[in-house]
Amino acid sequence: MRMELTPVNVINQIVAWFAVTILEMIFIIDNVPYWKSVIPKWIAGNAAGIIFVLLYFPYYDLAKFTASRQLETVMIYIWWIVFYFLTILLMRWWFGLSIGQTMVRCIMGICLFAIGNAVIQNFILGLWFPELAEKDTMLYLLLYTACYFLLGATGYFFFARNMRLVENLYGIDSPMVCGFLSILLIFANIVWDISNGIFKHGIEPLMLTDKYNTIVSTVQYFCAFTSVVFSLFVLGILFLFYRITYLRQEENMLQYLQNEKEKQYEYSKQNMEVINQKCHDLKRQIQALRFSRDEEKEKLYQETQSAADFFDYVVKTDNEILNTILTEKGLICHNKRIRLTCTVNGGDFNRISVIDLYTIFSNALDNAIECVEKYEEEKKIIAVNISQIGKMNCIMIENYFDGELIFQNGQLLTSKEDTYYHGFGVRSIQMLSKKYKGDMRISHTNHTFSLQIMLPA
Repeated sequence: MRMELTPVNVINQIVAWFAVTILEMIFIIDNVPYWKSVIPKWIAGNAAGIIFVLLYFPYYDLAKFTASRQLETVMIYIWWIVFYFLTILLMRWWFGLSIGQTMVRCIMGICLFAIGNAVIQNFILGLWFPELAEKDTMLYLLLYTACYFLLGATGYFFFARNMRLVENLYGIDSPMVCGFLSILLIFANIVWDISNGIFKHGIEPLMLTDKYNTIVSTVQYFCAFTSVVFSLFVLGILFLFYRITYLRQEENMLQYLQNEKEKQYEYSKQNMEVINQKCHDLKRQIQALRFSRDEEKEKLYQETQSAADFFDYVVKTDNEILNTILTEKGLICHNKRIRLTCTVNGGDFNRISVIDLYTIFSNALDNAIECVEKYEEEKKIIAVNISQIGKMNCIMIENYFDGELIFQNGQLLTSKEDTYYHGFGVRSIQMLSKKYKGDMRISHTNHTFSLQIMLPA
């Protein structure tokens, strides 16, 4: 971009600064929890940015005095590279994201800016209305603003809102990835600069006569479309790269949780052995109570009563896995003063693997326990109902909940601080339900949170 120091060009530079930074922020704003801490940095950063973009004019004058047109082009190209990397550093300072996260999101914002720049500078001012900026500055600024507003809205709807921030995303902050992103930005800027250069100056000899108007127009349209298509290509590549990286880490995390559940199930089976031993001990205590002396009876009675209370939480069904998990969670509820009721009316889970069934119940009950334990005792209630409807097993788990359910992209957001890790509980249930061609539904009515899981019998 070459320009003289005029009011319109000054406005162009300042608006370009805000256009780039705002389009970059489109990919970040959903992941900023505290805006108050950002505002002072944002003001200081924009003040420095405006000063920087205004330095373009003396820098451009300096470039014009170079010995060759090629060197002038290189100097201006370097200025824009510095401009883009400066905005990336500012975004990292403002929002505190990792360097890899910041680069991916900012380069996507820069691609949107490049599309807008091609539309405004090449199509509108270059081909359709060459004198618009000088003759009607207000209309020009209105079109400028509308164009970038539409680009920002489109970028947010199709890309940004589907790019959930994940701390320590697999490999994104590695030197290799950051180096690749830097090279990609430099290469993209070369393509944009060449396209704009050919559009404005590369075919100047042909513009001296009307004889080549058709050729000139064709080349200019080709250059403008090249900038737009290439920008969309880079935008799509970065989005796919981020999504694939995110899904790979999600898959690894789900596998990790599955492995943890396998270990937990083995531990729970050991606990059931302890419970069986307690049952054997209880029979002995009852027998000893019958023949004990009066002074020993009270002590044995207390021990027997304690053991009997313990067995209030032992669940007996026809399914060993259900016995294990429901008994384990029943004991946890007992220690936390949570009332857990279990109603089992049928249910055939033979088609479901042991670990998958354990994972489903464990995640569902862990979430319910964590939800109700913060309430007063009369609200610490969890109800589990298992039944068979036709060829489907129906699992209904309900608990008290007076909050508000928040969904994002069809996923229930967790209320825990570590949203990435803990959000996998419900997601794991959903994944396993789909694995067996079942279904999972969540509802919230009258302060009751309901989780319904349908699995084939």
